[in-house]
Amino acid sequence: MLAEVHLISGELNLAAELFERAFALGCQLEDPCWEGISRRGVGLVLARRGHPEDAIAVLEDAYARSSRHPDTDRWIVAYILDALCATAIDAGRQPHRALNDLESLAARTGMREFLARAYWHRSRVGDRSAAAAARLLASDVDNPQLHELLREVPEVTGCTRASVSVGT
Repeated sequence: MLAEVHLISGELNLAAELFERAFALGCQLEDPCWEGISRRGVGLVLARRGHPEDAIAVLEDAYARSSRHPDTDRWIVAYILDALCATAIDAGRQPHRALNDLESLAARTGMREFLARAYWHRSRVGDRSAAAAARLLASDVDNPQLHELLREVPEVTGCTRASVSVGT
């Protein structure tokens, strides 16, 4: 988590070093959660350094690592998928599989914030009705960063209600 703080603060060299160390330790422990979340960080560092294709490959690896055992914390998988979708879209790619997986996982497990983010990603790739669904889902999520993201998505005129299903 300290590496994440350094990433957010723009201290990419320190973040990269800590993420790499965490990844090595996760591999030694054979811990899919630790491996996945640290690889996510490595991928985001690559993206910030201007290497989107390498970042996407690393984020796909993070997803594969975190998904290999059924007892992996589902929020970690969603966290990785969210980063993969954002990075791919920023690079001009259409992350259909990752986006479908994020939406499905978030809906099945009741993770409203990740479901709202999945719809936000859908709006970014051209689904005009997805922004309304994202806003509806986020309405009771206490995360100012999520609400800031959703303010960036233009409103769709003529759309009065979104149909969204969330698992319990």
